[in-house]
Amino acid sequence: QINKSNELLNIFGQSFSFLNRYNHSNGEYITVEDYLHGKFIKFNSNTGWTLNEDKNPISKYLNAFSHWTYHKSNGKHLICDLQGVHTHSHHHQHATNNEYKLTDPVIMSDNKEFGVTDLGVIGISNWFYYHKCNEYCNPEWIKPDKIEKCDDIECERETSHSMDIIDME
Repeated sequence: QINKSNELLNIFGQSFSFLNRYNHSNGEYITVEDYLHGKFIKFNSNTGWTLNEDKNPISKYLNAFSHWTYHKSNGKHLICDLQGVHTHSHHHQHATNNEYKLTDPVIMSDNKEFGVTDLGVIGISNWFYYHKCNEYCNPEWIKPDKIEKCDDIECERETSHSMDIIDME
């Protein structure tokens, strides 16, 4: 389990954990998760798309969380493409109706180190172009110096993948 910082606890009131994390023999980490039972909901994407917050208020928390990850990493990373299922936990004494198990996030970085869904600085700038801070965002949280729409990234629900163009000469 990841230790909670006081800031995260005060804002989001939840803990975050990795499920069944294994260290592969070549030093890479892999995760395996149980089947997620329930209605699958996508809250935001790496394209800047977000679920209408009026349809699901938890979307406000998660969009603020994505912004917070950028701030907390000092502008190096943005965790987005947040999706999962609403759960009713039976192992907690005081289960809340707003508990979600999230899966398969995207990490975008300032140097595109996290694979084809990491759209880099341009993707982060584009994400913030569509992001609307809400009451869960702290006005002190940092944003990119350059925030602009990227015409090559469609603001859609589906996750966008970067394509490496190879010169075929």
